[in-house]
Amino acid sequence: MNVKDIVAEVCEINVDTVSFDSGPKNIAAWDSMKHIEIIIMCESNFNISFSPTEIPLLTSVGKIKEIIDNKK
Repeated sequence: MNVKDIVAEVCEINVDTVSFDSGPKNIAAWDSMKHIEIIIMCESNFNISFSPTEIPLLTSVGKIKEIIDNKK
């Protein structure tokens, strides 16, 4: 499962509609609770932890992927 898949599953939308620019500003279902779900699923799926300073930076699919990639 990748970040796009996680966002699509949590927000209950088609994965084909998710791009690296997708985020709370252009996915209506991506509210604060869904944001937390996305973070938790990413941490679990990729076996990582986001630091408290990273969490506010997770503003789009691309940014989430970038931060995850930097942890590998």
